[in-house]
Amino acid sequence: DNLIFPFSFKNNRHLAPPGDKKLLMFLNDFSLTGVNLDANAKNLSVGQLQRICFIRGLLLSPEIILLDEPTSALDDKSCRLVEEMAVRLCMEQGLTVIMASHKGFESKGIKHTVIKIGDGRVKEIFNTGNDLKKAGG
Repeated sequence: DNLIFPFSFKNNRHLAPPGDKKLLMFLNDFSLTGVNLDANAKNLSVGQLQRICFIRGLLLSPEIILLDEPTSALDDKSCRLVEEMAVRLCMEQGLTVIMASHKGFESKGIKHTVIKIGDGRVKEIFNTGNDLKKAGG
């Protein structure tokens, strides 16, 4: 129920919820194969919940997805997985991903921009290429 929750909202009720096969595919893509579709969210780790939230957003087939600290509670392996999924979605589906993070992020093969913000203001903007290296990834 956690994954199909967005389909219960008034604005999304006209959308058909995905079937179990699609949900299981997403769980597999995000290394959540041990999570049962009927699992109670209270029994999942913070990292599992973060990946579930990412999947939940993707199920609505957005053009743009905003991820607020999607890797903050993840171990290094899961962090790389989420970052790689974001890159894959950009490349394969043309999805625009806006990701807020205190960690550095460097992707290969896609155009991206890093915006450094401090004290509520934009401090620096770095585009793909050499400038990105200066920004710290």
